[in-house]
Amino acid sequence: MDIFENDVFTMGMFILRDGARIPLHDHPGMYGIIKVVHGTVSIQSYSSLASVDGHKDGKDLRVVSVRKNPLMFMDELAEPCVLSPEEGNYHEIKAVGTTSAAFVDILAPPYDYNIGRECHFYRESVQRDVKTSHEGSSLSQSGFGDVVLVKCSEPVDYWTDNVLYTGPEVRI
Repeated sequence: MDIFENDVFTMGMFILRDGARIPLHDHPGMYGIIKVVHGTVSIQSYSSLASVDGHKDGKDLRVVSVRKNPLMFMDELAEPCVLSPEEGNYHEIKAVGTTSAAFVDILAPPYDYNIGRECHFYRESVQRDVKTSHEGSSLSQSGFGDVVLVKCSEPVDYWTDNVLYTGPEVRI
């Protein structure tokens, strides 16, 4: 649900059914705030280390070296989650528990497809042959540490629907 947008920021609300997810994606060059207002979500985030362009089977891949952060759980009592261009910018959000979840999402600056500031989807790679510019990467026994994300198409099981915001006018 789009609530407000100007040249400085955009504000929206996402509503997820129980078990639904927003797949692993990024917000290039953007800062963000996520505030859960209903239910519980899990957020698996990754923070940038380095990136390189690669090729496989004649296709260009965008390979990103990242640090996998500990899994977070947030409900309406939790403090907002803040992301920056370097910290937590790659993330997947899932509704967990026995009910739906809703959260307010504020991004600054807003998406701008004219200058390449657009959302991309990724998958965590387990490939050992993907080369990155970050040496010494390793995934710890706990499942956290340095990993590689590979840009991919929007997952086929992901879809969104937009509803009209009919709440109070946002004034800045």
